[in-house]
Amino acid sequence: MKSTTASVSQPVAGRMVADELEADILRVHTSQHLARIKSESIQPKGGDASDGTSPFGKGGYDIAMLSAGGAIELVKHIVAGTVDNGYALVNPPGHHATRATGMGFCVFNNVSVAAAYEKSVLGIDRPAATGQR
Repeated sequence: MKSTTASVSQPVAGRMVADELEADILRVHTSQHLARIKSESIQPKGGDASDGTSPFGKGGYDIAMLSAGGAIELVKHIVAGTVDNGYALVNPPGHHATRATGMGFCVFNNVSVAAAYEKSVLGIDRPAATGQR
């Protein structure tokens, strides 16, 4: 019987570099939101996810992209059957962000990004990211 949890010594690895994830982000978020986060991320003090209360530091774009990529990687492992279920423990968490704005310390909506990846790329109509397989 396979394990239903990944141990600390065997985590589900992060996905791709930020540039490879842009198409995944754009399935859910506007190009304006993505461009703004990217441009503010290179500023010495970083920027804000758009709601005025969710700051991120310099390089925050890359960190947010890794977070979204981690959620996608988890979905890929669930669909492939290498794990039965999982929880993407990523930061920023990414569940409050809307299509055009970040919110509540969420830069991108990682749950929606992972579900859209599963549907668009993997061809699954009932996304595992929502807890339904």
